[in-house]
Amino acid sequence: HVGNLRVKLHRPIPDGAEIKQVVIKRSIDKWFVCLQIELPDHDPAPHPGLAVGIDVGLHHLLALSDGSTVENPHWLRHFLAKLRVAQRRMARRKKFGGSWRKAAHQVAKLQERIANQRLDFWHKVTTDLARKHGLIAVEDLNLAFMTRNGNLSLSAHDAALGVFRQLLDYKAESAGSKLVAVAPH
Repeated sequence: HVGNLRVKLHRPIPDGAEIKQVVIKRSIDKWFVCLQIELPDHDPAPHPGLAVGIDVGLHHLLALSDGSTVENPHWLRHFLAKLRVAQRRMARRKKFGGSWRKAAHQVAKLQERIANQRLDFWHKVTTDLARKHGLIAVEDLNLAFMTRNGNLSLSAHDAALGVFRQLLDYKAESAGSKLVAVAPH
């Protein structure tokens, strides 16, 4: 019931794919069309790469068994001052007025920028891990203790370690790598 829309396809629809559902999504001031497609199953060949163990944390986001580390970029901490100013500006406006809506839009854009940077970073890291390694052993950490702790919660939410695990799960599967969750102790 929408009619015809102009769409900028950022990649072609694969051959043999069947469009099952179309989702129209609005994000702040942009519109997105998400096509959910069904592809025939294919089993990826097992990945011949080396094995690696990953220890997750907040100071170093990832410490790999080969000795390399992935530093924490602290996305939220870099924008915290701007975010506080924008939220203070929004709080001083009359709620649901015109200037309040503009201020709320600025806060939402800052939050979206932080989230986009975080997601882009994790996509790059997980893609690199899945391509290089055939067996990935990840610390099966319960993140609830970090997010509920008053001293760790800001850093834990900023690190988005749950997003890391979610992205690594499907990327390792599609690359033919094996992902194993190991108890922290």
